[in-house]
Amino acid sequence: MNKSYLLSILVPTQNRYETLLPLLEYLFNFDNKQVEIIIEDNSENNKMTKKIRKKISGKKNIKYSFSSKSISVTDNFNKALERSSGEYICSIGDDDGVMPYAIDIVKWMKNKKIHCLTAMKPDYSWPGQKYSFLSDDVSGVLSFSKFEYSAHNICTQTELLKVLSKGGTEMCKLPSVYHGIIKRSALVDLQKISGSFFPGPSPDIANAIGLTALDLNCYYLDLPLFISGKQVKSGAGMGVNRKHISSIDGLSHLPKNINQSWNKKIPKYWTGETIYAQTIITALENTARHDLIGKLNFPYLYA
Repeated sequence: MNKSYLLSILVPTQNRYETLLPLLEYLFNFDNKQVEIIIEDNSENNKMTKKIRKKISGKKNIKYSFSSKSISVTDNFNKALERSSGEYICSIGDDDGVMPYAIDIVKWMKNKKIHCLTAMKPDYSWPGQKYSFLSDDVSGVLSFSKFEYSAHNICTQTELLKVLSKGGTEMCKLPSVYHGIIKRSALVDLQKISGSFFPGPSPDIANAIGLTALDLNCYYLDLPLFISGKQVKSGAGMGVNRKHISSIDGLSHLPKNINQSWNKKIPKYWTGETIYAQTIITALENTARHDLIGKLNFPYLYA
């Protein structure tokens, strides 16, 4: 009989062993009776898989899977989630972090019958990340704003309208399984109505927009829970370095039909803002809320 955990931490990864291995060492410290770790490795070669399997040998709460077959990042997230067993789910990147008291937060969520939670996020720039908007040397820097150790209920419909008013260029306080904690039953309900846990090409915002179609009890925690990492090969790191831009054609991490389904009102190239806008439209379509697409502020996106 398979053991079921209170919390599953998903780590979809590709070609970034330099940050995955330190993250894995850190995750070894989590409660192995209540926390499950799912590593979904879609790297181009398996040069590190033997080392990883040796590291996790005997650790029953850690599941590692490797496949070099080229799939989209959404498919890789889906694979990780489908292999998990936790009552609550969260996902991080291989260069991110999650605080060890996450399990205590989950117990609090369960007691309060909270389905979804998002929180304030410090930023960490890995060694080698040389540039930011404000400084030319942020290597190894952790930055965060003041926080108040508080929690409050959020209206996802209000947050959704904020996201649309900003042209989909940011997530505001919408909860997502990426850098958030979501009850499995809510994710299952989303899959039932949309056909996917991530009903759009960018998994973080796709999951967030999809969840707004459900009647859920959601909270924002003004306390560090996840750490958003930036390194030279990550999307966040490339964005800071002005390299997060490309033609849509030939990007293996995007769905194969993305070129044909791309909305005509969105500039046809890949960058953070354009893929967010495309994902929002796709997620609204897949949850039968076409009426909300007209509220997306395209002039804000273009600006």
